[in-house]
Formats: sequence, structure tokens, C-alpha cells
Amino acid sequence: MEVFRVFGLMMAVMGAFWFLSPSMSRAADVCDGIDKDLLTKHIPFPFEKVVETKPLRDLNMCQVIILINGNNAPLYVPSTKDAVIAGDIFRNRTPLSRNVIDRIETQNFGQYEKELEETVAFTYKPASPIKGLIYMITDPDCPYCEKAKEPIKRFADENGMEIKVIFYPLPFHPDAKDKSVKGICGRMDYNDYLAARYSGGLCKDGEEKIGRSLEIVRKLGVTGTPTFIGGNGRRVSGFIPEQLKSLL
Repeated sequence: MEVFRVFGLMMAVMGAFWFLSPSMSRAADVCDGIDKDLLTKHIPFPFEKVVETKPLRDLNMCQVIILINGNNAPLYVPSTKDAVIAGDIFRNRTPLSRNVIDRIETQNFGQYEKELEETVAFTYKPASPIKGLIYMITDPDCPYCEKAKEPIKRFADENGMEIKVIFYPLPFHPDAKDKSVKGICGRMDYNDYLAARYSGGLCKDGEEKIGRSLEIVRKLGVTGTPTFIGGNGRRVSGFIPEQLKSLL
């Protein structure tokens, strides 16, 4: 009789496990099979790669971070895998991908931070005690950079932030690269930058530094200017004071 009771107990446990396992499996498998090939069947634009996937069990879908034009962007794939939602999902007024992308960008920044530091053209230090730093990636002929350079100085003064300026001349601004090289060769400072004085000549050191900055900034996935990267690795595209506070 004892053998039958044990056997019956084993069958009951196995039955309960069988009953629960399909739903458990669905939750675990919501991201299974999601790769570049599957995504390209649904989305009409090219991208470099799938960076990572994360199951969102309460929503029964998978969050997918892809690298597109050097930037990390979120997609959402339902468990049926028959569609893709491009863009972010918000909960409590916060995008679900924010922490994930912040983490990815912070890790990427840590990998290239030393090389990025070597491409700094010049630095602005506020009179107030320095509490942190911001890398400002800028193009001499970018109109949005021109609008941002005075407000970002005020932001730095108010918050004790050191500004490290890195030139990233974009290819559709034909004079931007020479201006960047001249700025470095002429040892310009932030006051020269505010006045747009690129008065130096062309020199080998300037050419080499701009070549390195183009390479490292691309590796960081920055494609536009101005872009601001904090010492914590987080970044903000464009001058948005409310978002810049996240870099403090």
C-alpha cells in the first residue's frame, strides 16, 4: 500500500507540473527565436544588430534593443512573433527601455572613456567647485550646437560641471573639419569657441586628433550634434536642460 501511495503522490506532482509548465514555458520563451532574421521580416528599415532581448512577462512580449545607425533603439515583439512595435512603451510616464539603454550606453562608454578623453579639444572649468563633468560633442558648423554653447556654459556654472569639448565634424558640413583642426592647432579655449574664433592653422597634431575623435565618437554610437555625455556614461542628444540633469 505504501508503494501505491508514493506512486500516486508522484503522479499528482507530475500532473501539476505538466499543468503549469505550458504557461511557464511561454513566459520563458517569449524572446526565444527573436533575431535579426525574424525582425527584418517585419520592419522595413536596416539595422546593424540585436544588442539584447528582455522578456516582459506581464505584457507577454519581448523588449528588443537594436543598434541602428550607431544608436540603441527599442522594439517590442508580442509572444506570437507575428508583428513588431517600433518605438517605446511608457509606464508611469517613463519609457520602459530607459534603464536598459542607459546601462548599455554606460558600459559602452566605460570601454572607450580613456580614448575619448584623449580627443578633448579644450575644457571649460567653472569658478564654482567642480562636482562632475560633461563631454560636449559638437560640430563647428552645427546651428544647434551654436545655440547650445552659451546655455550649456550657464548650466555648467550653476551645477559645478566641467565641460570637455570634443569636435565631431559632420560630413555634410564641408568646412567643419578644417575649422576643428584649426581650433586644436590654435589652442582655442571656451571663449574662442563662444566667439567662433577658429584662428589657428592646419597641423598634423590637429589632423590626428580629429581623426581619432571621429573614430571614437562613432564607436560610441553618436551620430548627431550636439550630444552630451556625463561622467556616468549617460547621454543626451540636443540641449534639453531637464534631461541634462540626469548627467549630474
